[in-house]
Amino acid sequence: MFLRVFVTSPIAHFHLSTQISTTLRKIMTMFETALSMAQHHGTRCPTGVLLLDELLGGGYEGGLSHLLYGSPDCTKLLQQSIATALLHYGPHRSVAVIDANNGIRPDTILNHLRAASVPSPPDSHLQRLNVARAFTTDQLLSLLNEAPDTIRELHAPILFVNGLMHLLQEEEDIPQPPAPGAPIDPRVFRRGQLASHLKQLAFTQQVAVIVSADAPKRATKPPLRIGQAARHRFHVLIQHTHQDLVETFTLEKHPSRPWMQRSTVTSHPRRRLSSYQTTLFAE
Repeated sequence: MFLRVFVTSPIAHFHLSTQISTTLRKIMTMFETALSMAQHHGTRCPTGVLLLDELLGGGYEGGLSHLLYGSPDCTKLLQQSIATALLHYGPHRSVAVIDANNGIRPDTILNHLRAASVPSPPDSHLQRLNVARAFTTDQLLSLLNEAPDTIRELHAPILFVNGLMHLLQEEEDIPQPPAPGAPIDPRVFRRGQLASHLKQLAFTQQVAVIVSADAPKRATKPPLRIGQAARHRFHVLIQHTHQDLVETFTLEKHPSRPWMQRSTVTSHPRRRLSSYQTTLFAE
């Protein structure tokens, strides 16, 4: 069946042409050339922690969205990764951060840079660190909608998002698992919407996206649950736990691995997080 469109007015013809051009531009942003895929494939940024680099085969990968969750120390790990990214990408590339729970501390990142004994003043690296804060889900969605243009302007090959799940927990209680056949809770839908935005951003802009979700430190809060809405919308899932001074990273999902095949690395007993060997280095 064919649809014929008759345009009798030059003005109408102009508006129709504009709409078609706009639609085509949106569609083209969803595609990537094979050359670009080959150039970005396998590019990784070290995480700053040897165990995590070992688990991921060298670090966070461009074009993939990563979710790091499971313990109250995920923000600490993220800040160590931010310092590593600043050193790894050099003076001509920026690092972008969206802070959704006010957990990013420049002084902590500066301490990581000083510990690396970089030849240039550590403060100079913070000039390439661009941080935006989001206090509500609407603000976070607004930032993500503008993120493609921002990333291109900043020449940022990596984006860190801190406290995404924490923000949703603070705004409203985590719903109980719905009964079979029950409608999807709108709060679960919003969580999936945020994760979908991040996954699409990683793919279309070919940047590494890393999201941290700290578990509650206080026993009065419900434990952090990663539901199916988020589990299916991140490329990579990494769970971090520590018990009896033993640190464990579990790779629960990765595009290069069969579904549900897990890999785990564990630190030496009685070795605390702060005494990890790191991959923090200066080029």
